[in-house]
Amino acid sequence: DKGWEDGDELEQMSSRLQDATAECQLCRQDLVPILDILQSSPGPEIWSKLLYELNPRTVDVSISDLRYLQDSISSCFLHGPHAGQPIEQLVLDLHSGKTSPSNLALEVVRWHGHYRTLGHRRVWALKTWLQEAQHGASGSAWQGTQVRATFLPLVGKVTDA
Repeated sequence: DKGWEDGDELEQMSSRLQDATAECQLCRQDLVPILDILQSSPGPEIWSKLLYELNPRTVDVSISDLRYLQDSISSCFLHGPHAGQPIEQLVLDLHSGKTSPSNLALEVVRWHGHYRTLGHRRVWALKTWLQEAQHGASGSAWQGTQVRATFLPLVGKVTDA
């Protein structure tokens, strides 16, 4: 049974990640912290470093910087606290103050150099609400609006559907 001391497994993991991101420099750039750890000298501290990079964590993201992983969405929520409601209802709730952006549970990944949402309907509602709320103001007035999101590290190859 091989131990981690010889680094063969780490080298293989590093090689697989490099292969998975070979076609996209932006994706490889997103994985630099993980690749750096895998290519460093093996030792007991490597696990805590990898766990930090691979565990979900909270990040602040500008709503205008959020992108989608798919090009269409359903008009109604399927899960969560808004299940069964039309997306437009969330936009109205944001306008009325019944809910706030900080109450929305967002999950994001980094893919092709950008934060991509896993909550497409919620992000659509947020972007629509901001545009409507700032109608007539310059676009830059709302582009900096931040939301908290759970960042889920995306490691490996992703293909478009």
